[in-house]
Amino acid sequence: MDKKYLIIIGIIILIIVGVILFFIFKDNSSKTLELTYQTSKGIPFRWEYEIEDESIVKLERSFVDDENKRQKGGIVHEHYVFKGLKEGKTTIRFKYVEFTKDRVEREEVVNVKVDKFKNISLVVIPK
Repeated sequence: MDKKYLIIIGIIILIIVGVILFFIFKDNSSKTLELTYQTSKGIPFRWEYEIEDESIVKLERSFVDDENKRQKGGIVHEHYVFKGLKEGKTTIRFKYVEFTKDRVEREEVVNVKVDKFKNISLVVIPK
């Protein structure tokens, strides 16, 4: 076989291997998990959250669909966007609190897992 063909085949193999390695080892740290909760009780109610292990996940941002609707007592959706920090599992507890009476009306427990690439996902626990 001619040297030119061997060089061309070698370059093609290196490019293919490089592309494969790029996708295997690329950093996916921008992956996030968004959880959404509905509230329709107006001002005295709010969702609060607590992360069991804050070294694994953090709240990146939170926002409400329409704050004006909340002020008028309408239905709004509160969004919580979490980002994985390191590999592991943890729990996030959400409480729907009537803060004028310091009473928890509802509680949600969410189990999350972060892989070695910082991808965050829900852990489904069988019932």
